[in-house]
Amino acid sequence: MGIATDKEKNIAELKGFYEGLPGIYKSAYYGRRIKKLLYDETLSLGKMAPDFSLPDTTGHAVSLSSFRGKYVFLDFWASWCGPCLKENKFIKQAWQMYKNKGLVVLAVSIDSPESKDKWLGMIRNDQLPWAQVIDDENKIKRMYKVVSIPKNFLLDPEGRIIAKDLRGTRLDAALAKVFERE
Repeated sequence: MGIATDKEKNIAELKGFYEGLPGIYKSAYYGRRIKKLLYDETLSLGKMAPDFSLPDTTGHAVSLSSFRGKYVFLDFWASWCGPCLKENKFIKQAWQMYKNKGLVVLAVSIDSPESKDKWLGMIRNDQLPWAQVIDDENKIKRMYKVVSIPKNFLLDPEGRIIAKDLRGTRLDAALAKVFERE
């Protein structure tokens, strides 16, 4: 099952536009980059989410695969990101509603090592009770091609991507669809 975002619905249109470009533009630097972005399906709906391991708030390694068997809301954020902090309200509501039905949240902070105290303070202040890890070297950010935050992925119990970019009330709507079938 996949829940397509508006962005994904426009991919076919963008591919059509790209295909209509003269060859000189396709072979240029930006043309090649656009092609790579349009046709890279590594993180497409239905694909397995790449596994990783990062330190949590106490320094212990937490791997994505340790959550197999549960639905995982993988959320990329940072303590300095205003839109990310606004999303916490929606994530909290979803987590409260679905945590007993098999939903876990794994929040991946892209805060820098110098911002670790701010990151930890934000977790405490906003009372974020789910798993928190930090990608202070941006390796996982690059692996997941995160170019802006907030960015998120919803994974099924096997670790397949079933939805992306669920913000605001779209998160609850997607989870309602997932859990109404359970």
